[in-house]
Amino acid sequence: EVRLEGMEDLDVIGLSVDSQYIQVKTADQTWNFAKLKDPLKNFLEVMRKDPTARFVLIVNFPLPTTEEIGKLAKFRSLSEPDKSKIKSKFNQYCRDVGARASEADALLNTLVIETVPLDRLWQDLRQQIASAFGVGSEAVDTYVRVLTDQFTQWAEARKTVTKSDLNSVRDTIGRSLSRESEYQAYGKSLIDR
Repeated sequence: EVRLEGMEDLDVIGLSVDSQYIQVKTADQTWNFAKLKDPLKNFLEVMRKDPTARFVLIVNFPLPTTEEIGKLAKFRSLSEPDKSKIKSKFNQYCRDVGARASEADALLNTLVIETVPLDRLWQDLRQQIASAFGVGSEAVDTYVRVLTDQFTQWAEARKTVTKSDLNSVRDTIGRSLSRESEYQAYGKSLIDR
């Protein structure tokens, strides 16, 4: 079960799986540390409702380890002086969006930041759909397009998506593709009515 949090614009997608809350952000350039304020604000709202929540921020741009945002993504492996500097800056940004120090610390301990290039995301999605739905390579693109459109509609409605919803979409696409194949075969006189 996946609960979609809404989609105010095409750049902001929030969803939760169990107690994991995921924000996906895209940008043409690497972010600076201040750009984290919006996702932090959203994460803090969720954390106040669900103290057991874990948080993932997925971005499509590289996270250079020499920049502060890259260091935040690798926070657990930093040296103690770097950890202290990044934690201080992170806590300040959390305070800027209304967090208490304990909330900032809790968020820092549960936050994961990953970079996923868009082309890799589409490739992974195609593979997952082919595997989960048992479809061949010709049909995968149709499934991807229909599911992407359906998820957009579900996100706008803030729908909780269940396995039966996905199965329903899969079945609808399968029936449509099957009918299209039959009509093409009939049109080419390969089969009769």
